[in-house]
Amino acid sequence: MVVWLRAGDYFLANPFDLTADDSNTVYRAVAGEKVRLIGAKRLSAGNFHSITNQATLARIPEKLRGKIVELDLEAMGVRHAAAYPDVFSDSGGLVSLFFGGERMPLARYPNEGYTMMKRVLDTGGGLQDRNWQSPINVKPAHPDSGGTFEYNDDAYARFEIWRKQIERGVWLKGYWRTAWQNEAVRLKSIDIFNHTATLAKPIQGGIGNKYARPEGNGKEQYWLLNLLEEVDTPG
Repeated sequence: MVVWLRAGDYFLANPFDLTADDSNTVYRAVAGEKVRLIGAKRLSAGNFHSITNQATLARIPEKLRGKIVELDLEAMGVRHAAAYPDVFSDSGGLVSLFFGGERMPLARYPNEGYTMMKRVLDTGGGLQDRNWQSPINVKPAHPDSGGTFEYNDDAYARFEIWRKQIERGVWLKGYWRTAWQNEAVRLKSIDIFNHTATLAKPIQGGIGNKYARPEGNGKEQYWLLNLLEEVDTPG
């Protein structure tokens, strides 16, 4: 059996599941017609509203108040994670917004590129020797700490702002150990006096460049991910 689809956008409220009953069914678009199956919600300008909550407005720089709007996902029937994972290497369940066929960026700091660790104070586990091929010792990971690092001078002001939202949840995403290992990790604490940050959970192998253990090489790249205080770019 062939199921023919005419031109149009078809919004699916549930996943398009194929079972054994569909083994003899073929789904096709009518020749020359553009068909899209979309597992998302279509939004209009009317779905977005001005922010009126005073606590939320206080988190937004004064010059940007009135330029940032909010969307009630629950009212639209959009489910999202009740709590994001402490550590994730995929999307982490974050909701994506598309406009004009392009994914809009999540708020981040810096807006482009990365900031870097100054030095690692605690790797949070993994090899402790500078020569990774012949380690002197390996530090076991602690389930409640992912390591501590000193952040660079250029990030002092940002970390002081982020510290106020630690209980709400602050995530950093970065290349903590190698250029091919990239995780987002929730922050456990920020010490604005000693300019250090401690991750909530360990990553595999610990933090700090694996060729420059235990303090790292000062070039480990990371950025802050998805925090209201860093919404400062259109889109």
